[in-house]
Amino acid sequence: MAEREFHCSFGGGAASAVGRLVAGPGVTICQACVDLGQQILATSHDEGVGAPLFPINFPLDDPDEAERDLRLVSFHLQGDTDAFFVITDQHSTVLLEEATQLLGASENADDAVHETFLRATRAIRRFDRYGQWHLRPWLGAILRQVSIERRMA
Repeated sequence: MAEREFHCSFGGGAASAVGRLVAGPGVTICQACVDLGQQILATSHDEGVGAPLFPINFPLDDPDEAERDLRLVSFHLQGDTDAFFVITDQHSTVLLEEATQLLGASENADDAVHETFLRATRAIRRFDRYGQWHLRPWLGAILRQVSIERRMA
């Protein structure tokens, strides 16, 4: 059996390419992404007192949600053209709210959400690589990476 390789949830780099990864509930991060996050935090002025610049929400373990997400991804990978539209419909509102918090202007937030779903379609075959079947945190990690890139541009 081939050994499973872990990847940075933010930058996508494989552990063999980035070195050590720090793991948390459903997420891993490499040193380069930690450094980038520290740069963003050091140069950003958060208006809220003690409020995080990038809120991280860990999902509750909901087996029904995980089963639904697994089925939608499986249907999409089997060629069901409607499955990804259902995924988009279920998650776009929450992602847009998060993108607006991260990026401000509505147009920038809309573009970030569109980019998130575009990247998700390209990476969906790797969705289950950590054995977790919740789409929301996976899409959220992609959105945060898109937002970081847009803020650095």
